[in-house]
Amino acid sequence: MTLAEALVSLVVTLMFVISAFGYFSAARDMAVRMSGELFDADLLRLVADTLVRDLSFSGSGIRLQGDGFTPLVLGEQPAGKDWSESVTVYSNIAGKEVILCDEVEIGNKAIRAAGTSIQSGDRLLMRSLSDWQVVRVDRVSVSGGITMITLHDDPRGNFSTACGVTVISYSFDRRKRKLSRSENGGSPQPLLENCTDFKLRLENRITGERMSGSVTEEGLLMTELAVEVASGGRMAERRFPFLLDLLSSKFLGRPGSSLQHESPL
Repeated sequence: MTLAEALVSLVVTLMFVISAFGYFSAARDMAVRMSGELFDADLLRLVADTLVRDLSFSGSGIRLQGDGFTPLVLGEQPAGKDWSESVTVYSNIAGKEVILCDEVEIGNKAIRAAGTSIQSGDRLLMRSLSDWQVVRVDRVSVSGGITMITLHDDPRGNFSTACGVTVISYSFDRRKRKLSRSENGGSPQPLLENCTDFKLRLENRITGERMSGSVTEEGLLMTELAVEVASGGRMAERRFPFLLDLLSSKFLGRPGSSLQHESPL
C-alpha cells in the first residue's frame, strides 16, 4: 500500500468514525430529552393529583352547622381575570374532636375540655351558630382529668363547639414560576419549579356563573371546579363536573370521581 492509499484509507476511516459518533451522540441526546420530558410529564401529573387529593378533603370530618363556615377559599383574582392563583382548604381528616367543658368566651385564650386528641401546634376550628374562627394551639396540658388548651390568639367571639382542623394552602408566584404548598401556617414548600401557569375556576353548576372568594359547605353542593397546571410546555387539567361527586366529606358520605385531561400547550 502506497502512502497516498494509506492516507485515503485513514481519511475514510475518520469520516466513518465521526459520522458514527455524531449519530450515537444525537441518539443519546434524544433519549435524554425524551427521558426529561417523560419525567416532567409524570411530575406534572403528580402535582395535579396531589392538588386534587387535597381539594377532595374540603370539609371532610367537619359537621354541617349553618354558620357560614367556608372549607374552600379561593384567593383574589388577578386584575381582569376570571380565575384564582391560590386556594386554601380546611378539613379534619384526622378526626380530632374536642369536648368542651365550657363555652369558649371572647378574649379568653384558655379552654377546658373533657377530652381531646389535639396537640400543641395543631389548628382548632371554633364555631357558634353564626360565626367561626381558626386558631393555633400553643399548649396542651392535662390535670385532674381535664385538658387545658391554650390558644395563640384571642377568640373574637363566644363559641360552643370545636374540633381539630388541617389548613392546606396552594399559592402560585407567576414571576418566579413557582407553585408552593403549605400546611397549618408553615413555610410554603415548592411543589413545582418552572410552573408556567396555575388556574382555579369555580362555577355555579346551575347558572354557569363564575364564583370567587369563599365557598360555604352548602355552596360546595352546587359547584363545579376546574384546575389547570402547566410546566415545560405541557398542561395537566383536572375537571370536576360536580364538586359534590369529588368530595369525600363525612357529612356528604359519597365517594369522589373526576374527569381528567392532559395535553401539550
